[in-house]
Amino acid sequence: MNDYITVEELREMLHVSRATAYRTARQLPHIRIGRAIRVSRRGLESYLRAHDYAIPTDGERSRPW
Repeated sequence: MNDYITVEELREMLHVSRATAYRTARQLPHIRIGRAIRVSRRGLESYLRAHDYAIPTDGERSRPW
């Protein structure tokens, strides 16, 4: 299992805009490789549990209604 994900992968997982993904990435444990940011998968899971968000499964999107 890969311990880090890209911001693009984070964006796709959370179904958010690119800007929101970068803002969220700054709040999570992350590393920089040059200009690239990699987010800790465990850090993301902890963040989602702490904020009581469910991790969407493939093809599943949250509905505001």
